[in-house]
Formats: sequence, C-alpha cells, structure tokens
Amino acid sequence: MGAGAGQRYVRLILTNAGPACQTIGYVGLQLLGSAGQALPTNVVRDTSRPVATVNLAAGGQMSSVLHWGAIAAADEPQSGPCEPTPQQVEVTPPNEVQFVVAPWPGGAVCEHGRIDAGPLQPGVPPL
Repeated sequence: MGAGAGQRYVRLILTNAGPACQTIGYVGLQLLGSAGQALPTNVVRDTSRPVATVNLAAGGQMSSVLHWGAIAAADEPQSGPCEPTPQQVEVTPPNEVQFVVAPWPGGAVCEHGRIDAGPLQPGVPPL
C-alpha cells in the first residue's frame, strides 16, 4: 500500500479457486463495519486504464488497483475519522453475484466511501 498527500493505493488480488475461466471488467466492492454492517461505499471505475479480457487458469491470479483518499471532503467531519473505519470488504468479481469477504487494511475511506477501481488485469504487477 502506498500513500502520498492523503492518497491510498492497494493492489487487490483475486485467485481463481475453480476451473480455468475468462472475465473482463471491474470488481464490485462494499465496505463493512465491525458488526458486518454496510458502510458508505462509492466505487468509481478508473477508465484511464484499458479493459481487456483476462484468461485465468485454475489457481491463477488477477488484480486491480484500488485508490481512495484519506482527507475529509468539505461536508465530512474535519476532526476524527471522515467516515466509519471499515473492518472488512465484500469483493464481487465481474458478472458474478457471489462475493468473498476479506479484511480491509486501508483505514477510513473519505469522500463518502469513494474508491477508484482499475480494471482487472492478469497477474500481480507492482503498483
């Protein structure tokens, strides 16, 4: 995870637990609080990167770069956390309805839970 001037970045990695498959597009995300309740989440697709079909072997990995801000928007609390701090995140692959739940290590997501998500790409290149 990198940071600069209140910016946070992380590479989300998904591993194929089934047979070989193909996918294209973006993940869906829902931030969750400590009791599993939904927190403000606004996933914005980062269209500055090309979208391409990902051919994924059994056990293969694909990834997406996530970016969010840690500085409160003007209409969020200016002292303390800007939004409730997520403990987990639901991740839904493209064209799927089932999700997986993973820990959220990124702290609060300001700007009303805005997360910019890049398109899925094969493998796990460096940030």
